[in-house]
This record gives sequence, C-alpha cells and structure tokens, in this order.
Amino acid sequence: MTESTGRDAWPEAHEAEVALLGAMLLSPVVIPSVRGSLRTEDFASTTHRRLYGAIVALHDAGEAVEFLTLQAYLVRTGELAAIGGVETLSALLDVPTAANAPAHVRLVQESARLRRLATHGQTLVEAIRTRAGTAEEILAEHLSALMAETYQRSDRGFRRVRSLEVLEAIERRAQGEPDGIPTGFRECDRYTAGFQRGELIVVGAVPKCGKSTFTTQIALQVALGGHGGAAIVSAEMPRRAVLERMLSALAGVPGHRLQRGDLSAPEWRRVLDAQTRLDQAPIWIDDEALPELRDVMQRVLALKAQHPELSLVVVDYLQLVQHRLKGRRGDEEIEAVANGLKRLADRAEVVVVSPAQLNQKPIDARQDKRPLLSDLSGSMGPLKAADFVALLYRPILHEGAAGIDGDRLHVFVDAARRTSTFSFTLDWQATVTRAVESSPWISPDMPLLPTATHPEAA
Repeated sequence: MTESTGRDAWPEAHEAEVALLGAMLLSPVVIPSVRGSLRTEDFASTTHRRLYGAIVALHDAGEAVEFLTLQAYLVRTGELAAIGGVETLSALLDVPTAANAPAHVRLVQESARLRRLATHGQTLVEAIRTRAGTAEEILAEHLSALMAETYQRSDRGFRRVRSLEVLEAIERRAQGEPDGIPTGFRECDRYTAGFQRGELIVVGAVPKCGKSTFTTQIALQVALGGHGGAAIVSAEMPRRAVLERMLSALAGVPGHRLQRGDLSAPEWRRVLDAQTRLDQAPIWIDDEALPELRDVMQRVLALKAQHPELSLVVVDYLQLVQHRLKGRRGDEEIEAVANGLKRLADRAEVVVVSPAQLNQKPIDARQDKRPLLSDLSGSMGPLKAADFVALLYRPILHEGAAGIDGDRLHVFVDAARRTSTFSFTLDWQATVTRAVESSPWISPDMPLLPTATHPEAA
C-alpha cells in the first residue's frame, strides 16, 4: 500500500491514511465525520483514494460497510486488483481501534495542505521561469491561492453544540470584561461586549465629521489597550498624515503646532512619550490611494499570516476601494466591496471597521440634519453586509457654534445584527483630532489614555 500520486518526495501521512481507512471499516459510525473533513484527493496514495471512495459509496448506498461488502464492491467495480488485491484489504483489519480517527484526520489534512502548497509553489516557479507576466501580475495571481490555503479552516459546516464556550463568554460579560475586541468607548462596549472577530462595522458620516479620526482612534485604543494588533488601510490620507493625527491625539498637542514644530517643553515631552507608545504598539498602515479590493484582501491576509495577533482592520474608506469586476458601477460596486470586506473579516478572523461616505444632499435638504441609514451611499449593500452600522453626527457642523454646548459627536448605531440599536455621545476635541467620553478629567491638553486608566474609572 505504498503507491502514491507520483510525487513520492512530497509530504504524505501513509500510516495515518491506513489507520483512518481501517477505523472506517472497524466502526462505520465515524464515516460521516471523516467525510465532512476530508476529500478524496486529500489522500496521497491513489490506492487509498480508491478505498476511501469505495467506503463512502457503500455508506451512501445504505449498505453495510465491512470487509466482505467492501471486497464485493471492489470486485464489482473492477478495482480490487488496482488496489493490490485482498492482501491490501486485509491490512486494514490490523487497525485495533477507531478512537484515534480525529487525530488521523488532522494528520491527513495537514499533509494534503502541504502538497497543495507545493503545487502552488511549482506553478509559481514555472510562471516566473516563463515570464508569464510582470512580478506584480504574477504575485497578484498566485498570492490569493496561497493565502486561501493559509486560512483554510477545519471548523466549517455543522459542529456539535458545546454550551461551555457560550457560558464562559457570558461569565466574562457578567464580570464586566468584554469577550470581543473592545473599542475603548465604554458605552459602545457595554452594548456589544466588544466586536467579534468576523464582524464588519460600517461607520457612516458626512465629510469633515470625523469618521477617519473616530475609526483610527478605535484602532489606536485596541492596539494600545493590549487587545491585539490593528491595521489601517488609508486610501485617502498618506501614512505621514495618519501618524501626525495619532501623535496629536495621543500627546494632546494640537495638530497645527506639530506641523509648525512650535512646541513647549512639556509638549515635546508628551510628543516623545506618544512616539514611544506608537513605536511599541502593533499598528500597521497601508496608504496606497484607491486600492483594489483584491489587493486589500491579499495584503491583510499576508499581514495576518506574519502577525497572528492582528485583531482589527480599518479600511478608510469604503467608497474609495475599487472593484476589478467589469460591469460594477455605483451601488453595485459598493455592495461588492462591502461583501468583500465581510469575507475578509471572516477569513482573516479579524474585526473590519470601514468608514463610509454619506450622501450630503438629502441631509442638507431636510430640517433634521441627523443622518439616516438611507443616506449611506449604496445603502442596501453595506446594510446587508455589515453586522453594525454606526452613523456619526456633529451638530456644530450644521447649526454653527451658536446655541451649541460644546462640540459633541453623536454615534447612532442604527443597524445591529446581534444587539438592539443604541447610541452614545462623545466630546469632540477638534484641536487634537480625537473623541473622548464626557469627563472633567480629559481636557484637550492631556494625553489620550486607554479607557481603563482614566482617573474616573480607577
């Protein structure tokens, strides 16, 4: 039973394949779970592929699966000689137990994945050797397949109900500890218990309302709070501008002072402290203008492979991400991008937060300037794809300074897949481009601290 697919030097789990086939004969009750985890081509040996196919065929036909019925089936299909005769079948009877079938499934899966990676590698080398395109084109064509192998998950499909993991999450929430990725804004985290990996959060706002600042701050608070790494795809602003905003928010130093270098000694100390914190934080920025969805997905998956701690990705902003499929225009393209970002969140097991532009005209035309879900560009696409849709509103932008008690940022979570809708309000500190929870302790000239270390929370 040593026949392989012709690539003898490639990874295979011969003993595990034999043990697994024997387990399926010994205890047919394991067949459904094995079949749900393995494909015929996952077996390296062509002999084992034939045997696996025969066992599955017998099972699907409702026939008994044991030595004699398997032998009769192989005689009937003319495959008995091809698998090595009765001697090969008899070797399967040496398997003493089916208890180790799950472990053997994992070994076969791992070897199959390694062989597929080797195939991708050979194809890539051949494309390079024959100069099948530019380096950029070859990378784009082959990276998706490699990343798909990296993130092939074994927990797809039906899984046995296990309530313990849910009870543990409920217990953490009861103790005031979010079991998801906290945003750093306590009112938001109180409703959501933190965003969950695989979720897409769309944040809609009119221009200049602060959607980039708000979402970048969430990324900062995730990374600085020890909740994993954060990546920012900045399709609108260059990397340097994003970093300057981060420094301004962290140090509590106005952005225009940073641009001029006109800082007092205490401000310099705060800026240097903020720089140290930024340098130590797991934050990455990609500032390619107008990126294509495929490139965004490939780069995030590659980053996740290099840095498994990555937990949140900001894509700023949704309408600036391009879709390569021909015929996509307007709302269709926005819907395709939103669906792609949702797939990215699921495949990379991260939270994806994407600011999105609101249509200004309908807001300007009505008396009540608070945003509505219908104001979202391509609204049906993002609404269907997103797990949460938050709409930002700063009254001062519409009503002017007169009669406004300070600058407030209202966050209306008007679409929520797993919670009720909710809203919360933050103080907007425009000079240092940040939003903070209403508190007498946090003035614009104070460094931005993780929520847990606010004096009022101590």
